[in-house]
Amino acid sequence: APLVASKPRFPIIQDAHGQVLSFPPVINGIVTQLTPDTQNLFLDVTGTDLEAVQGCLAILATALAERGGRIQTVRTTYSDRTLETPDLSPATHSLNLSRANAWLGLSLTPAQAVEGLRRMRHDARADGETLSVLSPAYRLDLLHEVDLAEDLAISAGYDRYPRALPRRPTIGEPLAANDFAEALRTLLVGYGYQEVMSLTVAASKDPFEAPDRVVIQNPLGEDFSTLRSSMLPALLTIFRLNKHRELPQRVFEIADVVVAARNVRRVAAAAIHHKASFTEAKSLVLSLLRDVGWTAEVQAVDDRNFIPGRAASVLVDGHAVGRFGEIHPRILEAYALVQPALAFELDVEPLRGH
Repeated sequence: APLVASKPRFPIIQDAHGQVLSFPPVINGIVTQLTPDTQNLFLDVTGTDLEAVQGCLAILATALAERGGRIQTVRTTYSDRTLETPDLSPATHSLNLSRANAWLGLSLTPAQAVEGLRRMRHDARADGETLSVLSPAYRLDLLHEVDLAEDLAISAGYDRYPRALPRRPTIGEPLAANDFAEALRTLLVGYGYQEVMSLTVAASKDPFEAPDRVVIQNPLGEDFSTLRSSMLPALLTIFRLNKHRELPQRVFEIADVVVAARNVRRVAAAAIHHKASFTEAKSLVLSLLRDVGWTAEVQAVDDRNFIPGRAASVLVDGHAVGRFGEIHPRILEAYALVQPALAFELDVEPLRGH
């Protein structure tokens, strides 16, 4: 296969006659294909974590066994050990019955708890308030004793729960920051902008010059190797992906960016059409700030992402809260855009004072 043509070694599963059963994790062999007459199934699971792989195999094997299948084991020899799979040895857990009763609002005795756990396919022994539990190998969801308490709740029946109101009021209310973000959304929608949502992860190489991004140590791929420090690259990417749509296009996003080790809430917007200009960007930013109670100052800045002379910093109470301008043709060309575009990005937190 071209995928491994340059590799000196690659995984192949063969039988005693040299027939290829599987080429994990790419494809299975023709020998192991399923037909209406198939009576023997060969299960192989590939992954990067042995415990997860063995657990997945246990789930598959026991699910088929419940439907009448007969499980046969396979011995796998590694350089440092030999495994016989599937390993269906039960997992050992411990549950404090007093805590479980407190969580559930019940008064189960040790004998009742043991009976309930056995109904949920566990084996259990009681030693006072401590229950020793053996769980099936396919129960990978058991991470904490609260998971066993949940099984007790299911076995006891939800109709046994106390029907009482909580002792403390739990009436929620929106966070002030979210209320303010909602006000910004309402305004921008009123200005004719459409809200979008983009990923916080971004590519390490981007034509739009943003502040130093936080680098992810083990990324899924090149496109997900950093945490964004600006939302404007994502908005320009949306324009690139929607070149086949009619203009004008106006989008905005209110979300977090990552600056050093902090999450910073920002509002960003961009528009693309044949009349997009610095003047329109300035009008948009000043209108937004006016409608949330701020009078802002505008100060010219040099920013390589914007056309020289068509970029500005926004100051509120003498502090810079963001920038806006007309996107530089070099950036537009990198995103395969041919129409003029404008954009702004502001920190939200400093604007919540009014």
